[in-house]
Amino acid sequence: MFEVQMLIPLADNDGEVFTAEHHAAFEEAIVDAFGGFTRLPSTAVGGWKNAAGVMFSDITRVYAVAVVSLTDGDKLGGLVRFAKAFYLQEAIFIRYLGIIEIL
Repeated sequence: MFEVQMLIPLADNDGEVFTAEHHAAFEEAIVDAFGGFTRLPSTAVGGWKNAAGVMFSDITRVYAVAVVSLTDGDKLGGLVRFAKAFYLQEAIFIRYLGIIEIL
């Protein structure tokens, strides 16, 4: 197994904070896909600029998921697509095996 970390925003791009129920529904999707998760105890603060030059700043939760093998890539891709739509994001930051991707 290996660990995948995913950064999930606390608020949308207009500053509207996501509810506890919203996050709980996302956590349920993680459990459905991978059987469980760990939410790391602190938040991360960061920013990035998209291809159009728009700057985004985020405060994020860090979720860790244990992935059985690389063959679970489709499940991970599905979770990232779900997170992008569910949190209205252009991209989601993930880290695995020492590799960082913005998907």
